[in-house]
Amino acid sequence: MNTTGRKPLYAKKTGGPDYMNLKQAAAYLGVSAPTLRKMRDEGRIPFERLGPRTFRVSRDELDGHFRKTQGNRDNGHTKED
Repeated sequence: MNTTGRKPLYAKKTGGPDYMNLKQAAAYLGVSAPTLRKMRDEGRIPFERLGPRTFRVSRDELDGHFRKTQGNRDNGHTKED
């Protein structure tokens, strides 16, 4: 049992860990790590900073972010419009 009373960062849930590092998130999304790093730096992906060089992202946040993005494409909204 966790003695801190907090949920472990890598608590297993259906579909993988709740929080992923950059490489795990890139693999989950099917993009390269540099692409995801650029998206993080541009503020397009909601990462949490745990230390000076340590970031984690919630799988639920990624799913929600890309569900919204896909919804905009499905509605006919594109950058060219």
